Amino acid sequence: MKRLCVFTLLLVLLCVVTGGCRQSQLVSVGQNVGTRFACDQDTITAECIVTRYADDGGEYLSEQVHRICSDDGAIEMSANEPQGRFVWLLRGREFKVVVGKGRLSRLETTLCDRGYARIISVAMLAGAGMMDVSSLPVLDPVKIEGQWYEPISLPSQSEEVTVTLYRSKDTGIIDVIGLEDLAGGRTLTARSYNYRFSQQLGKRVPTKIDLFGGSRLSLANRILDINYEKITK
Repeated sequence: MKRLCVFTLLLVLLCVVTGGCRQSQLVSVGQNVGTRFACDQDTITAECIVTRYADDGGEYLSEQVHRICSDDGAIEMSANEPQGRFVWLLRGREFKVVVGKGRLSRLETTLCDRGYARIISVAMLAGAGMMDVSSLPVLDPVKIEGQWYEPISLPSQSEEVTVTLYRSKDTGIIDVIGLEDLAGGRTLTARSYNYRFSQQLGKRVPTKIDLFGGSRLSLANRILDINYEKITK
């Protein structure tokens, strides 16, 4: 059951009025939109609790299901909110916000946008060792939070967005992801941890992903906190 705290940002104005959906295509369909999402290879299905942190100190909790394609990194994030059913779809360069029944609000872009969806997908796949980075160049090591990491640049899907993987020299795990949105003028950083072995996937997968605004992994910059409760194939 969702716990709703004071978060006025989520419940004011319509997204279509404020222009918050300029980067996405807004589609209004029925309740079964999630069944259209399909992967050529394995699909990670993860049930989670997402906490969205507001600038005023408020929090919004959302129960979601994330489905991620292991082959192309496509991701579907769905949630049944008091305002209606929301589904966020990212495949390649196409991003859609799919709305079922309910009144449109800024909820659909505050809980997720193109950048959030992209970095969450990469954090899960890279953290679980489901991205082949063997042929990608490794850059000079950098220090993050006192630990040494090897940066690995992903091939760009867009000239406006760059994604960098950071592989720990101690563990060999890619548990930090950086995303530079050159067009939007923002930086996002994701950190994955609390790894657990999945019998169905046959891999250790992260059960917690934190998303930060900027490059510093500080609580003051935290945007989203994702706790995965069940991860299956």
